[in-house]
This record gives sequence, C-alpha cells and structure tokens, in this order.
Amino acid sequence: MLSKRGVVFLLFFAFALSVAQTGFAQQAGPSSGQSPDQTTPAGLREKAVQTFFSAQALVAATWGCPLVIMYNLRYNDTVGPKSKAAPNSIWRMQDISTPQLAREAGYVTPNVNTLYGFGFLDLGSQPVILSVPDSGGRYYVVEIVDMWTNAFAYAGGVATGYKGGVFALVGPGWNGSLPPHVRRIDCPTRWIMIQPRVHVRRPEDLPGPGRCCKPSSYKDWRNLRASRHRRDPRITMQRPT
Repeated sequence: MLSKRGVVFLLFFAFALSVAQTGFAQQAGPSSGQSPDQTTPAGLREKAVQTFFSAQALVAATWGCPLVIMYNLRYNDTVGPKSKAAPNSIWRMQDISTPQLAREAGYVTPNVNTLYGFGFLDLGSQPVILSVPDSGGRYYVVEIVDMWTNAFAYAGGVATGYKGGVFALVGPGWNGSLPPHVRRIDCPTRWIMIQPRVHVRRPEDLPGPGRCCKPSSYKDWRNLRASRHRRDPRITMQRPT
C-alpha cells in the first residue's frame, strides 16, 4: 500500500504534469501567444502535447484519489485527534443515520432504517478475527473495504447468510494456520475498513443490532477452543415485523 510520502509524491506528480503541459503548450505555440492553425505541423504538435499531458494528469489523479480519500477518512475517524474508534475496533452509531449523525460520521447519508458502524483494522502484524452473530433472520451485512475503496468481501447478507460465523481478516504475506471453523478472508492491503449495517424498524430494535459484530486480535483469540459458533443469548436480534 502507498505510504504517506507516496501519496504526497503522487499529488506532486499530478501537479508537475499540469505545469509541464502548460510549458510544452507555450513552447509549441507561436510567439504571438495565439494558438496556431491545428492543420499545420505546429498546431498538430501543440494539440498532441496538450492531449497527452491532460490524459496523464487525469490518470494520475484518478489512480491516487481513492488512497487520498481513505487516508483522510482513517485520520478523521481512527488516528486523528478527534477519532471515533481506535484501530481494530468499531464505532457504532447509537441510532439510525439522522442528519446530525451523518455529519459526525463524515460520509454516511441520512436514512430511516439502517444502523451503521465502521472501523479501520490494521492487519500488519497479525490477522483480526471478526465474529458475527446468528441474527434470527434479521438482515445485516459487514462490508469489507480495502484502501483503494474496493469492497472485496462481505460477512453476512447474501454472501454468508445470517447464521453467524467467525472470519479471519488476513493481511498480505501472513501464512499462519487457522482453526477449521474459521473462514479466512485474504485482504489486499494492510489497512482495511469494515462497515456493519443492520436493518431496524423501530427504537426497540436498536440495542441488539448495536452489537452485531466484534473484532478481536488473533493473538488474543487464538487460544480459544475451536467450537461451533453459537447464538449469543445476550443479543436480541428478533426479525422485525
């Protein structure tokens, strides 16, 4: 994954391309400052230079934009001075995404029936174990997103169903072993973001969905005895009617 220095270099590169485009265009044009006839060799040369550098600047900006977005979001929500959740934990909204909560989250839009959460996970030293419950048929999904903003895997929803399970979110280069009942999800970047979403219908629904998933480090979890995932009786997840 690109470092902070790499992101700065990317932005500088895009800026340098735009400056170079201007310089080459000025060099290609006549001294009078007017664009030459594009049917002449000079005009065709200027048009080719402008097209090439415009395309290169657009490619650089398009390639780097997702990384810049995710770095900013991680700083705002996880590692900055006003972060909402430490790395490898989840910030859960206490209510549906009202306009006020949407502003606090920074990117979630208001809605009337979805409880959101999110967290950035650092997989550099070891996997993170994600446990999700048996929801009793209530819709939920945990979206798993890499630092390029690609949603490459899901827990819950149509991908794995609503019976619960245990997933190991594995970073690049980790080759350890996992218990047979743990489903491995290979992640393309060291940092990832998870976004749980749970369907709610009324205020009475909120306490259960607020605990819909739990991340823990592999080091803390690995000594637990492998067993079939069971529904947590403390979590009330009745299907809405």
